Amino acid sequence: MAFTNWDLAQREPFGFVGFENFERLFSGPEAKDFRKAFGTTLYFMLGMPVSIAGSLLLAVLLSDPIYLGSRRVRGLLIGSSLAATCVGVMACVGTGRTTTGLALAIAGTSAVVAMVFNRVGLRTLFYLPYFTAGVAQYILWKLMFRPDSGPINASLRALFAMIGLDIDPPDWLGSTANLLCLDPQTGLPAAGNFGLGARDAIVIMGIWATVGGNNMLLYLAGLANVPQDLYEAAMIDGAGRWKTFWHVSWPQLAPTTFF
Repeated sequence: MAFTNWDLAQREPFGFVGFENFERLFSGPEAKDFRKAFGTTLYFMLGMPVSIAGSLLLAVLLSDPIYLGSRRVRGLLIGSSLAATCVGVMACVGTGRTTTGLALAIAGTSAVVAMVFNRVGLRTLFYLPYFTAGVAQYILWKLMFRPDSGPINASLRALFAMIGLDIDPPDWLGSTANLLCLDPQTGLPAAGNFGLGARDAIVIMGIWATVGGNNMLLYLAGLANVPQDLYEAAMIDGAGRWKTFWHVSWPQLAPTTFF
């Protein structure tokens, strides 16, 4: 199709035009729009390796059961974690540190769910973003990325103040700055356009939504299908966890990764 004059809106027979379409694409009136679209697509693709690596890491961590000891020890851990989380959240909210309290509540709830339901609970928690409606995700992240009152910038301000940096947090919702310095008008790198902005916010949201999604389930299924004889042979040869993963698990997961 790229070497013909085929048009979806026309019914006339199409003919061969050679490289004419490519000439228009790179040097014609559509060149500017193509550079902008190509730069945006390339930028959003930067999050794909991070999503795949995160899904693989989660699958490896969640493939083995979490052993907490006897039932009594498990009950003590659950009770103490729940109590510590409640006390910490109330203390943070009482002192006005709502962002810290929210982070502590999320971490504490995740820990309690993991101890109660073991790896099944953690798998469910990580897979929940896949079931969340797109509109709900948009509203949630828009509130979190608010430059003035969002929890992300509030945490960054506290971190910058702690380490002595006098800089402002990024304008996630209104800035055209990005890590590749791409100009929004031309789609080409431009000096002074380096930073974090709306594109990075979308990439972060995409990584959050895909790390614990179908990729994690595919890797979990792939790890479950690795023959146990290979792990036993690696253990007999004295291979550690990293060498076992690199020489046994990772080669066996190659079809899943390319899929």
